[in-house]
Amino acid sequence: MTSPQLRERLVARGLGGRYTLFFNLGALLTVVGAALFGSAVISGHAERAWHLFHVNWLFFTGITGGSLALAAVHKVANAKWSGVIIRFAEAHVFFGLVSLAGLIVIFTLGYEPIYGHMHEQLHALSHGKALWLSKPLMFGRLLTGLALLFWVGWLLIRADLVPDVDLVKGAVDDARKGLYQRFTVGFDSSEAGRTAHGAKINRLAAVYIVLYALVFSM
Repeated sequence: MTSPQLRERLVARGLGGRYTLFFNLGALLTVVGAALFGSAVISGHAERAWHLFHVNWLFFTGITGGSLALAAVHKVANAKWSGVIIRFAEAHVFFGLVSLAGLIVIFTLGYEPIYGHMHEQLHALSHGKALWLSKPLMFGRLLTGLALLFWVGWLLIRADLVPDVDLVKGAVDDARKGLYQRFTVGFDSSEAGRTAHGAKINRLAAVYIVLYALVFSM
């Protein structure tokens, strides 16, 4: 199979994919999870429910940050072996908004059940440690760090998607056509333009890796 034929096959299969089942199943599981969490909170198990919420937030936030870091390392190393599989890692970028929303919920509604015992012991710590673990500073640095990390992650993933979207937008004739056109506004599809765009992707990937190390160390 020649390269043009392979490209046409990838375009056709990529545009022909239907993911309604996954979206509907995800929405259903979200509703079920929210109902179970609410039931646990009002039935006298609020502290345990909030602890589980916190653990899940940490787990999926870590998966999100790590998946984007994997994509960033691939770009910096100019790795080719992953092929389209890397898109699964990049898709985690959309959980960034959920992670930030979860962080806000944790430091508002869930702060006392999760961190209440630690907060009671802050007076026994040195001034520096107490300040570092205080609610305003802890919330501020986590919100700022994660928001910056996921923003750079989005810029990276968006930049990496633009060349592929540009290649397939001519084959789209449904409601996605306008979206694809807006997504690729300003993109230079010439060889020089693609080279410059690749350099931009590498710069964003390097910035993300540094931010990832700093933010997740906190």
